[in-house]
Amino acid sequence: ITKASLASWLAKTSEAVYRSRQLLRQANSAMARLKEDKIKDKETIIRLQGEILKKQSAQVASAVQDTMKKELKSYSDIVTKNCAAQSPVITPKQLKTVVREVVTLEDRSRNQMVF
Repeated sequence: ITKASLASWLAKTSEAVYRSRQLLRQANSAMARLKEDKIKDKETIIRLQGEILKKQSAQVASAVQDTMKKELKSYSDIVTKNCAAQSPVITPKQLKTVVREVVTLEDRSRNQMVF
């Protein structure tokens, strides 16, 4: 091993280290850009997920309102329908006839003759 061969080897090694440092700096700056891009992408994803949630909430609210309009009836509609189906309406004439019959029966029960 001579001084010239050691100097040559040291010069080559020094050049390799210098190029390696340059590559590492470039890789470092590329990594920094990639990290920034990743953060921006995550922010975009979060923003878009928020928009999706808002739209889904609006769709659910709309579906609930539609269902409420279609499926549920008002209380008065239900009462009217049930009352009409369950019992017939008594007219004033029918009521008078029933009352007269009851009064007549009451009067007859009082008019008993005892022998």
